[in-house]
Amino acid sequence: MSLAEPDSLMQSAPLEAHSLPKPASASWQTYSNGVAWPTVIIGIAVMAGMLGVYALAFAGIIPLWLGCILNILLLHPNYTVIIHEAGHGNIAHEVEEMRWLENTIGWIASFFYLFLPYSVAKVVHDHHHAYTNDPDRDPDYFMETSHNLLGLIMNSLRFGVMWPYFALVKRRHHPDMKKIRFSAYLYFVITLGFCVAMFSAGFGAELAMLYIIPTFTAAFLLALILDYVPHAPGRQGDRYRDTRIYHFLGSFWYTLGHSLHLIHHMFPRVPWYHYPKVYRELLPELQREGAPITHGLHNVFYPGTAYVPRNDGRPTTLTMRVANLRKETPNATVVTFANMEDEKLEYRAGQYVTVSKLIGENYVTRCYSVCTAEGSDKLSIGVKRVDGGMMSNFVNSELKVGDRVTVNGPYGAFVRDTPVPKGGDLVLIAGGSGITPILSHIKTALASDNGAPIRLIYANTARGDEMFLKDLAILEQHHGERFKVAKIYNTPPKDWDGESGFLDQAKLERMLKELGVRRTKSQFYICGPTPMKDIVVDALAALKIKPANVTVEEFVMSVPEPEGEVFDVTVRTSDGTESTMQVAENQNILQMAMQNNIRIPHACQEGVCGTCMVKVESGDVRLPEGELPGLLDGEKARGLTLACQCLPTSDLVISDKTT
Repeated sequence: MSLAEPDSLMQSAPLEAHSLPKPASASWQTYSNGVAWPTVIIGIAVMAGMLGVYALAFAGIIPLWLGCILNILLLHPNYTVIIHEAGHGNIAHEVEEMRWLENTIGWIASFFYLFLPYSVAKVVHDHHHAYTNDPDRDPDYFMETSHNLLGLIMNSLRFGVMWPYFALVKRRHHPDMKKIRFSAYLYFVITLGFCVAMFSAGFGAELAMLYIIPTFTAAFLLALILDYVPHAPGRQGDRYRDTRIYHFLGSFWYTLGHSLHLIHHMFPRVPWYHYPKVYRELLPELQREGAPITHGLHNVFYPGTAYVPRNDGRPTTLTMRVANLRKETPNATVVTFANMEDEKLEYRAGQYVTVSKLIGENYVTRCYSVCTAEGSDKLSIGVKRVDGGMMSNFVNSELKVGDRVTVNGPYGAFVRDTPVPKGGDLVLIAGGSGITPILSHIKTALASDNGAPIRLIYANTARGDEMFLKDLAILEQHHGERFKVAKIYNTPPKDWDGESGFLDQAKLERMLKELGVRRTKSQFYICGPTPMKDIVVDALAALKIKPANVTVEEFVMSVPEPEGEVFDVTVRTSDGTESTMQVAENQNILQMAMQNNIRIPHACQEGVCGTCMVKVESGDVRLPEGELPGLLDGEKARGLTLACQCLPTSDLVISDKTT
């Protein structure tokens, strides 16, 4: 993968990024139908209990300290059972005529807190589900930066105010946050007005003991129960490992279901009291996928497999810390990532990873090739600055040691499956930053391949642009005749007496001869700018090199080329905007919308979070086989679909009017 790839080529992760299997449980939807009356009953009882505590305390029947303790205990289910479940749509489910009840209960429950508007809890928590363990976009990720007990205590103490901060300050320009701004500010006017009125009336002690102290204490406990314990160390984006399951005596009831937090993240539309049933049905699959499951109170803070990469041949998503930055040239940087508890991400020579980072208000994902050898104990990539490139400029100018980024992979078929045959050479042809995966091949081959000669042709624009010159010089010196390099510059230095100009057939033939390449049985690997690759491929064909002996690194496009019938898809939004694009029957509506700069709210792009839910006003769509946790059967029946999963089968009109 060329590191000089323009940033515009990769709007999102490659299609193959979402390669993990959808959960096999076919019965979770049976637990997500109809009104969740147990939640409604418990919710009403909890809120009635808190009102009773207020009444008894103000009447002097119970002391304030007892009222404080009782409210702390009641605020746990007030959030976990009421606000949390209502925010996920888990009270009304597909029964749309009961949505008013769900929202009413959610809003009433939120007023028992000092700083948690229901709209903020709903939207911010949806972002947590959509971007779990993403260091930039997960609103709860700050909890995973707790490096010691003191840090954990301090982060837990500020947990309650972090969601409003995330919605109204940190991500205030995000469209989702703009929609809830008015309701959130109105909520704070009411709650703060209530506090001022109570204090002015001489009830400051009651206000502190029954409202303020319980709110902050309950938030502190919720931070531990619902966030830190299930998610630490916060390094996995894999849907089977981004949170975990822990068992000890009574854990389900102490946590009100969230000792089975992984089940909640996999199936967020399942009510909390059904988690054990889904868990029992899904257990064989969870064990097969290496989900982190621990037993015993002593293992509550031990995250098990959440510490280690998947390393089973499938791509995985990890939050990785930058361990080292090395300036390779004035415009190129080598980034080395820290391993996860001494467990490295396994990859093959020639493969690449995607790196994602929130830069300003833009979440940017780019592909970068691995430059370390296959089997190395570390993962390093090379990033060359591109004019106007958001990620490449960020890495070369702003990225710091200790920063965390999202890494997904490994990907790519630019790999070697067979050793060089006897009597042949391994010939590697690199242009510019295309040297990055080539260097990985060189290091790997020099450690194996039964001593086969390795030859590198390295093309660059000018001296000073070359990456990895020191590495190549050390390898040449160490391996002598086995490894040789020939260079060519478009604009050569004055003292240069080698090949210059653009690499063409004649120059390539001379350089192969200079390196002593035996053409017949040699393997050729090519990586660089597209024009150079095309010229080299044509030149090798003219030199009678068999196509089977030539491997070329190709870019991965984020949207597949259109195949089959092409349809007009119109997107209507509640603000009156209407946009039309053309989408082929094999193309994903959300990805095409992103490519055409048509905004459809989205997050996980895996059919889990439901953020991209839209209504089909006219036309038909096709959804993939299997379960989609973000879409209930009742919602399908009402004409709702997920833009991230559906493909058009006719001309189509969709809108964001989902209620």
